[in-house]
Amino acid sequence: MEVVNDTWNPIYDTNAIKLNKDLDGAYIKIPGFIISLDVSPEGVTDFILVPYVDACIHTPPPPANQLVMVNAARPWPGDLWDPVWVTGTMRTQLQSTNLGQTGYSIAAEAMEVYVW
Repeated sequence: MEVVNDTWNPIYDTNAIKLNKDLDGAYIKIPGFIISLDVSPEGVTDFILVPYVDACIHTPPPPANQLVMVNAARPWPGDLWDPVWVTGTMRTQLQSTNLGQTGYSIAAEAMEVYVW
């Protein structure tokens, strides 16, 4: 049996990539978990904010309208497995990474541990 494509790439319906345009430019505070893209000894500055632990690490990743690309003003030195609050200005912006497609981006001005 010949395998035509052995890479699983999800194809979402139009609802999964439909972004909320009202969030473009909104100053928000949003919780989630960190999937790091850039880590230094000081902490993580570039990451994907995901709705649950291990999202994007295991396939399939969540749809683009559930993922936020984050650039933090200061490195986050905390535990990457802890949930966090991210505060900043959000943009609607589809971006592709090797971990999945994100539908939003946020310039994080502040971050804190999410306390349950």
